[in-house]
Amino acid sequence: MGSDDVRRNARMEYMFDICTLLCLACWLRLTMSLKVSLFNYLIDAYLFVAASALASNTVIRSLFGAGFPVSKDNVVSSTSADHLSLVVCHTNVR
Repeated sequence: MGSDDVRRNARMEYMFDICTLLCLACWLRLTMSLKVSLFNYLIDAYLFVAASALASNTVIRSLFGAGFPVSKDNVVSSTSADHLSLVVCHTNVR
């Protein structure tokens, strides 16, 4: 392999890292936008019981978060390490 091939491979790895980080940033932005819009909807729709609506939303999200470790073995055996890290990252950013 020549030095041009080494430089090209290094550039490709660098670009892959940058694209991965940009996609992750977009995904987190979308997730947070959906969460904020859901909270606004709950507050507007259930104005007089907004605190209870937000509390029930928190309980339901916590139940889903508690259910993830139960299915961990099935997820680990059926996905690769790259995909699993994205799933864990997405469920932990709440």
